[in-house]
Amino acid sequence: MARLRIAVLPGDGIGKEVVEAAFLPLEKLGLDAEYLWGDIGWEFWKKEGNALPQRTIDLLCSTDVCLFGAITSKAEDEAIQELNPSLRGEGIKYTSPIIQLRQFFDLYVNLRPCKAFPRNSLNFREGIDLVIFRENTEGLYAGVEFHPLPSEVRRVLDQYNPAMMRFSSASEEEIAVSLRWDNIWGIWGQHLGSNLQNSDKILPFRNSILSLNRLSLSNLRSNFFIASLTAGPLIPKYCPIFLPFSPVNIFTK
Repeated sequence: MARLRIAVLPGDGIGKEVVEAAFLPLEKLGLDAEYLWGDIGWEFWKKEGNALPQRTIDLLCSTDVCLFGAITSKAEDEAIQELNPSLRGEGIKYTSPIIQLRQFFDLYVNLRPCKAFPRNSLNFREGIDLVIFRENTEGLYAGVEFHPLPSEVRRVLDQYNPAMMRFSSASEEEIAVSLRWDNIWGIWGQHLGSNLQNSDKILPFRNSILSLNRLSLSNLRSNFFIASLTAGPLIPKYCPIFLPFSPVNIFTK
């Protein structure tokens, strides 16, 4: 029996090509692995009304890791037009399978090490050694949005935020709202810290953290983000240096 069970989800378009390319180094490594192919993407939305069938979730729950390619997402009206005619009118709505995967498996951070190895002709430049943490399940990825804007939600927004006065002449049908959702259990809060007790395993020899926030556009949310970063157990040894007139915050040891 193979030591590893690896799910393979090529998905749509370029996804098939990148997964095929991923097998080149895997074959060279000679992994003791069983590869199990799964269904995901636009073709399954059109045929079944579900771009992420339950059988694929079951497959992922039974494997050790997944190779995922890419998927196609389209506007709601276009998605309905391409749906199997027998499924139209059933109230089915398209939801991105990658967002579903992130939320179902709580894949709250996209961790991207970026390192320039010496004498590599493909290096952008020498000396690059970064680890990028990208939000996966919060912010705009929370998937909390409304159209038309429910009257109950509008009343609350009108009551608590004077900026809503600018839209007083617009009807609910003319307003769409997407929430940028953040809580203290986000990637910089205690959730990440509780899963990475020893930050030096992920951030070896790093002496600073660079956080990108547009304070001028989202002051309250950015302040909350900074507070959760400095309060979380992941980075108790970092001291913040704030640049109040810049969209960049630097946290250094």
